Amino acid sequence: MRIKIAEHMVLSKRTSAHVTTIHRVDMTAVAQMRERNKAAFQANYGFNLTYLPFITRAVVVAPVSYTHLSNAGCVAGSLPEANSGSFSRSAARSSCSETCRFSNSAG
Repeated sequence: MRIKIAEHMVLSKRTSAHVTTIHRVDMTAVAQMRERNKAAFQANYGFNLTYLPFITRAVVVAPVSYTHLSNAGCVAGSLPEANSGSFSRSAARSSCSETCRFSNSAG
């Protein structure tokens, strides 16, 4: 049984497409902010401040801020407080409506 599983795993590895994507991002400002707040964060919460919260924030804010790049703005558009503040609630809704209308009519 183990031999068959191992053979299948090797076959799967050989036949499946494997892709690695790497993007270079300037994280200097994030690293500096993390360094400044690391001790206070550790004292308040009892664990280290990692880069994950910063990356998560960027992933959540991006679809709201750049609705013209993705139809995800229609879902995220209902969360204008996740935006950096440059959008009003009504602007986020109208932008979402325009994006959805354009995307739906194109396809």
